[in-house]
Amino acid sequence: DPQVMKEGSVPAPALFHLFFAKFKPNAPMDELILGYAGLADVIPQMQVFEYGKLDPEASQGYEYVFMTTFANAADRDVYLAHPEHSKFAEHIFGFIDKIVIMDFFRRCPLNGQIVALYVEGGKPVF
Repeated sequence: DPQVMKEGSVPAPALFHLFFAKFKPNAPMDELILGYAGLADVIPQMQVFEYGKLDPEASQGYEYVFMTTFANAADRDVYLAHPEHSKFAEHIFGFIDKIVIMDFFRRCPLNGQIVALYVEGGKPVF
């Protein structure tokens, strides 16, 4: 079941930042989850933060999904550049075995269609 750590409502076109991860066996999951959720307390652009545990056999080995909702891409960019995010990203990435990050808008503000940008290993894939 998904766990909502910060609730909120974001009108379209909201940007959803998804983070799928498989962690190394020694990963301190409670610490990592609380650390990630704690970013919402210091980065106000994080409008909603939730996560869920996945079935690795049904999700190509991924164990967790984290989703942060932003009002727009500019707010996501503030989050990505924030020093607390950078510090936490360096910490959590040390425990990650496999990762996919994907950002998408609910609807494109120009034509109403769904738009997605996939990022693997920190590099955009178009």
